Amino acid sequence: MTKKSDAHDLPVIVGVGSSAGGLEAIRELATHLPLDIGCAYVIVQHMSALMYQTHQHKPL
Repeated sequence: MTKKSDAHDLPVIVGVGSSAGGLEAIRELATHLPLDIGCAYVIVQHMSALMYQTHQHKPL
């Protein structure tokens, strides 16, 4: 018989999304995210083609 998974055994994934106007907010958030709490961050940012060309070489 298999042991049921406890909620503490499951990975923690934090999802954050924003529209095309939220790039600065995502940058600000990223500077304050703790890196050592044992979770994965998934950041989804909608960008227009022009924004992509302008920001593609700038790291968050």
